[in-house]
Amino acid sequence: MRKFAHIGSIAVFLTAMCGAAAAQTQTAAITYQGQLKLNDVPVDGSHNAEFRLFATATGGSPIGTQAINGLIFENGLFSVALNDAGQFGATAFNGQQRWLEAVIDGQVLSPRQALTTAPYAAFSLNTRGLNVATNGNVGIGGVNPSRTLHLSATNDAVLRLQSTGGSGRSYDFVSSGANGQFRMEENGNQRILMLPGGFTNFGNGTPDRPLCVAGVGSAADLMTFQNINGSPRWFLTMNGGGLNVGEVAAGNPTRMYFAPGGQIGIGTTNPTAALEVAGTVKASILHITGGSDIAEPYHINAEFRAQHAESG
Repeated sequence: MRKFAHIGSIAVFLTAMCGAAAAQTQTAAITYQGQLKLNDVPVDGSHNAEFRLFATATGGSPIGTQAINGLIFENGLFSVALNDAGQFGATAFNGQQRWLEAVIDGQVLSPRQALTTAPYAAFSLNTRGLNVATNGNVGIGGVNPSRTLHLSATNDAVLRLQSTGGSGRSYDFVSSGANGQFRMEENGNQRILMLPGGFTNFGNGTPDRPLCVAGVGSAADLMTFQNINGSPRWFLTMNGGGLNVGEVAAGNPTRMYFAPGGQIGIGTTNPTAALEVAGTVKASILHITGGSDIAEPYHINAEFRAQHAESG
């Protein structure tokens, strides 16, 4: 009666598969080494082998299989790389215990070989909350990653970036499962808030429009517009309840001011009429539609000047 017996060892490690024009991916490769004996005599030559991965020490169906025909044995010794191309499947190593079964020339060798805790914990693609998928995606938090980097957390705080020197400032990225909000906080203070549907707020507060900017400081600075070289040119501030459009120049002069109630000032922050201009107005055509003081409309252009004076 032919009876094979084997003494084997298993190591699990990360193997990077890459090509000159291909993106890098990772697989969980298993190096299986041991000695095979037939009736207590080490075997030599070529033998057909099949390796099966199981979730249990006995019974059950294999998670995946890999056949290697013509496996070479020398004095019974052999070494084979398994799952180097992901033959056992993308979810073969998910942090759970696994066993390997060998079949040589159709004979099942027993018992199955366990993937020991030490190499599995050190090198598994899914261990201690870190999961690296076969396509290279990385999941943190026990998630099956669907993006290049996929973070998942049971509490609201998902990611913290913190400086270890200087001010020790920290930035938290918070995804609130209760209301679907996403926030970025600086040292615990809200800097950006995104609501479901896309409404976004910069600064404190909750947005009531697609884009909301909350002022910072006594002048309630809102926004700066820079030129292509990165030098600031224009700015928006909140001033006296109104909106100020200023130019970054000597004295940061106000160019236009929208006052509460709708008055607009050009060159002034205190308009007393619907439109008040501090300075000279020049226009190619000025159309005055009339009102309580003007009975008929006037058209004024560069070729004709019309003056209207009230008669007492």
